[in-house]
Amino acid sequence: MLSAVTRRPAAAPAPLTAVPVVTGLDRPLVMVPWPGRPDTFLVAEQAGLVRLIVDDRVRPEPFLDLRDQIAAGGERGLLGLATAPDFPSSGRFYVCSTNRSGDTVVARFRIASGEPLRAERPTVKVKPSICAITRPGAAAVSPGGRRRLC
Repeated sequence: MLSAVTRRPAAAPAPLTAVPVVTGLDRPLVMVPWPGRPDTFLVAEQAGLVRLIVDDRVRPEPFLDLRDQIAAGGERGLLGLATAPDFPSSGRFYVCSTNRSGDTVVARFRIASGEPLRAERPTVKVKPSICAITRPGAAAVSPGGRRRLC
């Protein structure tokens, strides 16, 4: 289940409440909006799937399936996801994951031509991270196009 945290409007501080958004996801770690589509989100599942949520429903087929390329569990797996600043025109996005050798890798993908709700295999693999103790938990792309790991 993926939940959003909301705050109830009140004069006095109110407790935060988790509100279910969708069900049917397996260990979702990152949810990012699809730029230009307010009803669409990309969700990274730790086991290696990137799923699409459209109109508050999880699409049954994966947007991207990396299960055969990554090691998942604990601090490993599909750990981060970010869209490029020019995503609406380029369709490029980045995924941070742990490969089968245990290295943290950032790979660039793009939307498959002719299939706007599917991704192609990586177009560029970025150098493995030198993180030895804790795996990065997020990928981000600055407005200048530089990839960042957090």
